[in-house]
Amino acid sequence: MAVTTDDLGHTGRFELSWQSGKILESLNSLFDSITTETESAINWYLKSKLPKRRWATRLRVGSIFFAVVAGLIPILGQIFNKDGKPAIQPAWAAVALGVAAGLVLLDRFFGFSSAWMRYIEAELNLRQLNQEFQMDWETTKATWMGMEPSTDQLRSALVQFKAFVTQVNTIVRQETDAWIQEFQTTLKQIDDASSAKAATNTLGAVNVTVTNGDSCENGWTLTIDQGSATTHRGKTAAVRDLIPGIHTLKISGAIAEKLRQAETAVSVAAGGTAAIETSLQ
Repeated sequence: MAVTTDDLGHTGRFELSWQSGKILESLNSLFDSITTETESAINWYLKSKLPKRRWATRLRVGSIFFAVVAGLIPILGQIFNKDGKPAIQPAWAAVALGVAAGLVLLDRFFGFSSAWMRYIEAELNLRQLNQEFQMDWETTKATWMGMEPSTDQLRSALVQFKAFVTQVNTIVRQETDAWIQEFQTTLKQIDDASSAKAATNTLGAVNVTVTNGDSCENGWTLTIDQGSATTHRGKTAAVRDLIPGIHTLKISGAIAEKLRQAETAVSVAAGGTAAIETSLQ
């Protein structure tokens, strides 16, 4: 009986014959086909891990670099200053830290570092398995003493081949399943982070009450953080479209021709309205 097998394009088509006198030749052809395909998988992992390693190294080194820069900017701003102001604005530290985090996120999204590790592990496992299979096959043939295998020996050899192919496919499938699971997990983490960021970016508001604000002859001014001053009359003022976080409020006004001031901090929640009450002193 002849069986036609296609070795996935590695050696073309060949025929296996289990007739007497051709069994050993067919087993050797099948062995060559299986090991060639396995070596092709090994070479694929060897070749594919190189770009993964390059990108993983670049992104991780870049992340470390910008993280270090973010830590140095506040220190350099204190060392180098002009007219009492830092030569490097501290806000650049946040920018550098954001770039560092972005590089790590890119690495995780595209899976460069993790794929590099997976490819190394798969390649080593396949190489070890292939070498053991080759040694086992030579050991099996040695027991035949150059004779053609019997029916039981042929069946045992084919079982041995099948077990090897199953192990190879298991290693490749496990690596692929790990990639799928990791990619799905990363997508979920990014979606969750985006949802949390969107919630954080929802603007808030604050209602300011100055208990003696109505005593200011020309009204009172309100400055939030480093923004422009706004003038208000009466005791209350409402400020909208504030970024969530802690803000510093500075209030000043003249009462009985004497400048009075007040300064306080208020925490603004995303989508919320904070209330603060103070008086000019």
